[in-house]
Amino acid sequence: MKYETSRLNDKPVDCDVEKRILRNVAPLTDSLATDGAVILPRGVDSTDFEKNPVVLYKHSLDLSAPSTIGRAIALEKGEREILSEVQFADNELGRGLAYLYGVNEQKEVYMRAWSVAGAMVKRKTWSWEEARAFFGGRWDANMETMLRARGYDQVLVCTEFSMNEFSAVELGADKEALTRVARNGLEVAGQILTRLNLQDAGECLAQLKKQVEASERNFARLEQEIQALRSEGASAAAQRNSEAVLAELTAMLEVAKNNR
Repeated sequence: MKYETSRLNDKPVDCDVEKRILRNVAPLTDSLATDGAVILPRGVDSTDFEKNPVVLYKHSLDLSAPSTIGRAIALEKGEREILSEVQFADNELGRGLAYLYGVNEQKEVYMRAWSVAGAMVKRKTWSWEEARAFFGGRWDANMETMLRARGYDQVLVCTEFSMNEFSAVELGADKEALTRVARNGLEVAGQILTRLNLQDAGECLAQLKKQVEASERNFARLEQEIQALRSEGASAAAQRNSEAVLAELTAMLEVAKNNR
């Protein structure tokens, strides 16, 4: 089963603009990812990748669309991370992404994330206490808080991983900076910005649908309560049941008015 996980690259830009080479690329580190997993770099087998070290865009293998954006010209495995040098392809997509990753005269960075794909060969789980002990002072408490809020009760640890490829991904892209460079004519920036905006719009729409569905369930419940209370007559007023229903509906009406 193919597994993908993304990391932000926080290393300073070291590049050769003329040759479109970006150094200090860290496609994988042992940091805790947003999917609640840790991959231990010392357990990564890159044999298959090194046979054909292409770098893709968003893991795309669709041969009908350009997806290969470059190649890894060096790969170094350390205890905490895998480092690579990427030479971006001399085509529109490759040149555009190189620019966005900082391969420009100003070394200005618009995108920082890389993602590896492959197969988890061996895995185990850690409790949150075990994860904190492993990372020590490098522990990301904010990430733990976010993951626990999403319902993660443990950390998935991959001790052996077969790496097939790594890709440039849009996670953590600077939307304001992308807007600026898109206005200056970098087409790929505009395409990425559009996808990010549509992704956010889709998430907003999904949240709105949930709210509407919840409201519709509330309306149905209140309607049933009103019909039931009508049959009770004066006893409903004596028990203040009708007053409670009216108060709830009045509050909902005020919220709706304020959101117009």
